[in-house]
Amino acid sequence: MNDGGPSALRRAAVVGFAALLASALLFPSLLVGSAVAAVESSERTLGTTQVDPGQTVEVTVETRLAEGGNRVAISDDFSPGFAEVEITETRVNGESTLPVIAATNESFIEVGFEEDFSAGDTITVVYEVTVPEDTGDGQVFAFDGEAAIDSTDPVAHEGDGQLSVGDGSIAVTGYDLGATELNVGETLAVEATVANGRNDPANLDVKLLVDGSTVANETVALGGGESRTVDLEAAFDAAGSYDVTVNDLEATAVTVEAADDSTPAEGPTPTPIASPVQESESSPTGEDGSSDDEDGGDADPSTTDSASSPTATDGTAASTDTDDSPGFGVPVALVALLAAALVVGRRYRR
Repeated sequence: MNDGGPSALRRAAVVGFAALLASALLFPSLLVGSAVAAVESSERTLGTTQVDPGQTVEVTVETRLAEGGNRVAISDDFSPGFAEVEITETRVNGESTLPVIAATNESFIEVGFEEDFSAGDTITVVYEVTVPEDTGDGQVFAFDGEAAIDSTDPVAHEGDGQLSVGDGSIAVTGYDLGATELNVGETLAVEATVANGRNDPANLDVKLLVDGSTVANETVALGGGESRTVDLEAAFDAAGSYDVTVNDLEATAVTVEAADDSTPAEGPTPTPIASPVQESESSPTGEDGSSDDEDGGDADPSTTDSASSPTATDGTAASTDTDDSPGFGVPVALVALLAAALVVGRRYRR
């Protein structure tokens, strides 16, 4: 079998001519002499510059013309290639416009427009790329593309040029406990540090966990490369040992003790109540020799207030005036009045 015959040569020539024609449509400068660039600017913007395996990212290329013309070509190359590449939107001056050429594979896109363009016109191409699922952490995808009008020199896209996978994230990098020992009813203060390792803004839900259960949380929004601290609190209503942590970091043991209530509360010392003063054994007795106390019993020497029983000069106890002691009562007064009357009568008779 002869694979190098004339038919094979003709097929090769046709393929080569088709490729040359496509290049002429997209990049006429390849067939004619170069001219001064008529593209004012071309900028590429990635929806994010930090992704995970399997994630899809939107890419926007916006080209602004410095001069008018008829054919505009926009291209972008990727290294390494993506799992999927798809052109989703093409616009001229903000209005949806169908291109004459739209080609893609895992390593490039090429889009061509043909119409009457004027200086200041803006051409926009939006496409999506999907990162392969088996992409390893740290893999970087590089973008390299350009835009041109007619036979003028192409202008390279500016702006975002790389897409990194898995080597940046937003996470809690550490935390600090205000104490590891406290009493029931006291509050534990926790300060957590959050850092965003991505180049673009990201959010993170920061959770304070006690024995695996979330007791407090706060959502933190950080810009690319930003870090900050978050304050969280937990209260304990029972004594014991607890494992405290933030998000998925290693837990720290916290001991909570019951309040010490064994010591009685201090207060004023009670004033002792004095016993009533009782009469001594030397109190006068009645004619029948019994005590004048109402109960007729002897007084208890142990309860007698010696200070209230004065002693006479002869060593005997002096009697104390009380309501029950003999003294100048009503009978004595009557006798005195009678005696006075007798004296007066005796003087009167003289």
